[in-house]
Formats: sequence, C-alpha cells, structure tokens
Amino acid sequence: MEEKGCSPDDCTYNTIIRGFIHNKQTSRAMVLIQTMVEKGFSADASTTELIVNLLSKDEVDPTL
Repeated sequence: MEEKGCSPDDCTYNTIIRGFIHNKQTSRAMVLIQTMVEKGFSADASTTELIVNLLSKDEVDPTL
C-alpha cells in the first residue's frame, strides 16, 4: 500500500487486521498489529476485543 503512495491510518490498519482475524490469518494479523503500534497507531475497541479473544484462546503463533 505504501509503495503505491497510500499511507495507512488507524482505520485502515484496524480494517485489515479484522479481516485477517476473521479469515483465520492470525499470524498476519499479529505482524500488522506490531507494525501499526510501531507507527504510532492504536487498535479501536472492536479490534482490541478480537485481539484479546485471540490471545485468550491461544490461537496466536508463539514464535511471533
């Protein structure tokens, strides 16, 4: 996305992360969450809830 001149914002990150989680791509979601935080953005309430649910169910790759 950034390669094409489109800078993501918090809404963009949250939307993509929710899509990854809903499609069972938890590793990709966790990597993007880390990127989002490093760039100074934060998860909204619905994304945070999904992340908490993932972590409580141990559905995240422990190598991340």
